[in-house]
Amino acid sequence: MMQQPHRALAIKPADTVVFTAMSKKYFYMRFFVTKFALEQGVVPINPFTSFDYFLLDAVERDTVRRANNTLVARADELWVFGDIADG
Repeated sequence: MMQQPHRALAIKPADTVVFTAMSKKYFYMRFFVTKFALEQGVVPINPFTSFDYFLLDAVERDTVRRANNTLVARADELWVFGDIADG
């Protein structure tokens, strides 16, 4: 029996990577923001799903900030949801 290639191999990768930014007061919406971005056909980078909330302070907050800044720099676009936070 001939093996068929996995169907995931036929899926074209998205061309655009988007960093989704939001205030901590919208933390509870993080999965809905990710879902929305995926439905728009982009690949979302959501810091609250990558690092939770500052990795629950398991590392220095500036380490997480540096990681976030690196992801923003590598993303093609920045989408802001809600009010802009001061941090």
